[in-house]
Amino acid sequence: PGVCDVGISNIRRTPSVPLVLKQSLSLPRAGNHAVPQGSDTAGFDKVAKSREALFNRLQDLQASGLSTQHAICLARAVVGGDSVDLQQCQPLGNDHAARLDKISLDGLLALLEIDPSENDALGVAATRWFMPWKSGGFGFAAVQHSSHANLIGSWFKDLDGLAERMDVASPQALLDRAPCIR
Repeated sequence: PGVCDVGISNIRRTPSVPLVLKQSLSLPRAGNHAVPQGSDTAGFDKVAKSREALFNRLQDLQASGLSTQHAICLARAVVGGDSVDLQQCQPLGNDHAARLDKISLDGLLALLEIDPSENDALGVAATRWFMPWKSGGFGFAAVQHSSHANLIGSWFKDLDGLAERMDVASPQALLDRAPCIR
């Protein structure tokens, strides 16, 4: 029991994703989630690999004495935000979102030493991993629940700046000119 280096020294936060990195809001169309799928495979692969590396690192730290409670707390903190930049930049398809959630679930089960078949036997109760704590869940962020909201939210957060850059009178005037939002 000494000090564990969890490898967070190079993590920094950015206030917003640069506009040039965001894909147009005209990409997603009603009922058509297949078109944007895999639009940035390199970005998705980077997040998937880093998420897998996180859970491997946490298992190594557990073997060195890190408590399961601390390992889970660290996992929740990282998984809650590791893919947000990706989600804010592009529409993340259902297959990619499901894969990220599966990586999280597999890593979580490994940290808790729960056999996947045992988890599957829980049926509906297995969804508790991704429910909020106040609802009796484990509080892990599910990419499938948040990816579309993060994309739209990142655009709406930047509406004032977009309107100013485009010499439009107000954010509302900008929205009025956007047929994909109406």
